[in-house]
Amino acid sequence: MKLFCLLLLLIARSPKEYPDEETIRSLFKDAVNEKMKATELVTYIDICKVTPISLGYRGATKMLLAKFEFNVFKKYELFQEGKNELE
Repeated sequence: MKLFCLLLLLIARSPKEYPDEETIRSLFKDAVNEKMKATELVTYIDICKVTPISLGYRGATKMLLAKFEFNVFKKYELFQEGKNELE
């Protein structure tokens, strides 16, 4: 039973299809002004298969999330994560 649940979880967590660039672009436009949209975009990209474009948007969105953070250390950490993903 545990093995079945584990396999079901792994199948559900497996990457879906390649992300749609139009969807990513529209989500990114909304993410510039709203923290919730930015976190949705990072989650959407994490669920889909990895492409160079999606990795670039993920890094830029993490840097954007730093804009909404109040804690200076967390802000710096998010900015560095995004910067490292873009490099």
